[in-house]
Amino acid sequence: MSLLQMHYTSAPPGPDGAGFRFTAVSPGVPHAVLREAEQLVGYEPPRDAPARPSDAELGLFPEMFGFTRLSDGSGLLSRTVYTGADYSGRWGNFHAHAVLLPAGEPLPDDLPPIALWGAAEWADRSPRAARRRPWTGSPPGSPTASGPRSPPSPPGPGPGSPPSSPTCGASPRTRRPLRWCSPSPTPGTSSTG
Repeated sequence: MSLLQMHYTSAPPGPDGAGFRFTAVSPGVPHAVLREAEQLVGYEPPRDAPARPSDAELGLFPEMFGFTRLSDGSGLLSRTVYTGADYSGRWGNFHAHAVLLPAGEPLPDDLPPIALWGAAEWADRSPRAARRRPWTGSPPGSPTASGPRSPPSPPGPGPGSPPSSPTCGASPRTRRPLRWCSPSPTPGTSSTG
């Protein structure tokens, strides 16, 4: 199964404008889905995170992972990571990679969405047109187009890490405990991972 993909980040001026926008979209993704997805894939760094993080600190920022049933019945599975400064040097950039599950279609092998948290196909930046790969939704530890991959450390407490909560855990990207964690979600907000 190959799934339709979308990439959203701040990008230099192009045919669709400048700033935050979809920078790569599979043919066949409806415009209405893009409008709805745009509202779901944003990223706000933790309040106590450094304003201008080093490359090493960027790896400690939490990832946002979500699954949302869209108004047309399709499912949007997304992963968003903080990337620091954008093309213009402005801080606050992020990259969202999302895949669209057709209405009524399960994930491969009937996996729950969370099983794909550490999938090898998630991208941290928009692909170049010539380098786009199909997204098959291989769970961590499964052979993929890029070869076998070990599963990420599950979120949760470990030696020296903070206790697990909806907004705290280990980064699957780096397998290190997160430094900037909130003990619980801020009232009036929701956490998607």
